[in-house]
Amino acid sequence: MKTRTSVVGSVKVDAVRSSSVFQIGDSLIYTPKMRGYAINQLSPHFTEQPSAFNAPIFHEPMPKPALISKVKKETFHDSAYIYAGSVKVNSLGDSSVLQIGSTQFIQSEARIKHVRRI
Repeated sequence: MKTRTSVVGSVKVDAVRSSSVFQIGDSLIYTPKMRGYAINQLSPHFTEQPSAFNAPIFHEPMPKPALISKVKKETFHDSAYIYAGSVKVNSLGDSSVLQIGSTQFIQSEARIKHVRRI
């Protein structure tokens, strides 16, 4: 495959959350993973220690989407450059990737257990 060069005038990222990646340049593989435990309760103190990461959601295998059919794709690049004047990002969420460059494989995963105590 023919290589291309990214040309970006400016980039502004306001916030980068846990397990997120902001990279300028090429890479081979990204596998960001994030696990979180969110507790919403009226009282600000704990009566018992929560067993946060023992919940089944953190140990179950990640479901994979079913591949229904293969897609044939043909591209033609009339320029060896990709131009972008400016890029502004408010926030990179958990396990997200913002890259100026190329990569071959990305597999992101974010698992959050929400608990509400009344």
